[in-house]
Amino acid sequence: MKTDWKIAKNEQGRFAIFRNEVLMKGDVPEKWLAEQLATYGFCGAEFEEIREKLRQNGIAVVEL
Repeated sequence: MKTDWKIAKNEQGRFAIFRNEVLMKGDVPEKWLAEQLATYGFCGAEFEEIREKLRQNGIAVVEL
């Protein structure tokens, strides 16, 4: 069974983290995004990839 993660930036510049379309964390400030994603196992190069997708598109999707 695959797991879909989605990280989305809102108009206020804060982030929401979804797992399989279920909100796991909402209203996360950018300065805490790395810490919050690390709690779900996204750090290092994975975090940098997510951050780049967010910078380009305002949304990042990771399928595991």
